[in-house]
Amino acid sequence: MSLPCKAFVPMLLFFVSLSTAAQMRFSFSELEGVTTNQLADGTTLVQLPLSASLSHLSDYGVRVTVDGIRANLADISPNPAKTQVSDLQPVVFSYKRQSYKFMFTVGEYFTAVMISDTHTGQTPSGSVANEYRYNKAICCMGKPGGISVSFDSLPGYVATPDIVLCLGDMDADSHKTDDGFKTAMSAFYAHGIPFVTLAGNHDLVPDYWTGDNPGRGLTFGARSGAACNDVTLATVKSYLDTARIVADPITDLVFFNDSSGHVQADPFSFKFHGVRFYCGQTYWFQKPYTKPGLLSPAVYYAPDGVIAVLDDFVTRNAGDASIWVQHYPFVAGDDCDRWWLDQNDRGQYVKTADNSDYATSDDVEIFTMPSAMTAAKKKKDRLADIICKSRNAVHFSGHTHEFEVNVFTTANGSKVSDVTVDAYGEKSGYAVAVLCKAGTGVVQVKRACFGKGTQ
Repeated sequence: MSLPCKAFVPMLLFFVSLSTAAQMRFSFSELEGVTTNQLADGTTLVQLPLSASLSHLSDYGVRVTVDGIRANLADISPNPAKTQVSDLQPVVFSYKRQSYKFMFTVGEYFTAVMISDTHTGQTPSGSVANEYRYNKAICCMGKPGGISVSFDSLPGYVATPDIVLCLGDMDADSHKTDDGFKTAMSAFYAHGIPFVTLAGNHDLVPDYWTGDNPGRGLTFGARSGAACNDVTLATVKSYLDTARIVADPITDLVFFNDSSGHVQADPFSFKFHGVRFYCGQTYWFQKPYTKPGLLSPAVYYAPDGVIAVLDDFVTRNAGDASIWVQHYPFVAGDDCDRWWLDQNDRGQYVKTADNSDYATSDDVEIFTMPSAMTAAKKKKDRLADIICKSRNAVHFSGHTHEFEVNVFTTANGSKVSDVTVDAYGEKSGYAVAVLCKAGTGVVQVKRACFGKGTQ
């Protein structure tokens, strides 16, 4: 399905189609980073770097080879050095009675696959073995015999899993070892695919857990909530470390914190193929805290410092096409408001030691819908306003276990497209495939099943 979002910048592209086994190839002596993609109909898509312009191809030292042998441009009709091309408009070149179909664009296309709420090992469909099987299907997407995901925005594009993100709730509650999750997700590393995961509310222990089991909050001990959080944050960082060393790595990784020395939820950002990803863990307004001791409880603080650092960073990088991810959605479900306030199902939470609009220092002791909606909207409006400073921003989340596309509107009228992703284990391999483009960001979003059938 197509996604409502800001207008995209024009896309510049160059394709080549083969009518026979012979292959025509374009190269440019004055350009680095030119890539090609073979479309299903035989057209060759030539993707120029973001610094290039389609109207100046002749300035970049056009070279053409046919089956590896350099061809005289004057012998090709029309002459590639004199031909005006347009974005994604097919051009047929003839050489020695053979025809070759090309399309040109500026900026490389790639596919991001979003999974969420894996809860690895908690349900039969979400067992370690089944999720490993779903992940293998993702890895084989676009290959012979593998699942095919097509996009109306770029017909014939053979989508492959260039990067995979998990949007939180990785495995079992609180008492974590992360071993099952690592085993299930190991397929991505084996195939050289960068894999990034976030923490969800079942991964980073909240102030209290549930009304039935409040003791599993942020407590002291070897199997406590604090120990659980240590495992979670280490797991997130270990995948980031791996994603930086694969053959097609993420780059420009930065973490956001308030330099307080307290334990941070460590939201982060990175770039991949000309698109900046902003990753908020459970949500961007999680509170830093001091670890509990044997005789001292944890102390929470307002997230103002983290948000200020994020706001400054986004302002300085506003020209980057962006994708935003966190576990909590903006729109779907009443739980979203409650969890944005760090409340459990009985309205319990630990207040912050300092006061701010984004802290939990009010006097509402019992959860009520009106109070939750009012307080949560302050956070949502603030985050949405920051998101809207970035270019062509689209927001992805999980938590609700259902696929939906919504639009969140702030008090000042800013709009954020908000896509929630299915529960991967519970829904037997349903995920979201996102067609992306360098310099543009999200082009199209499509729900896909990697547990059964093809798309």
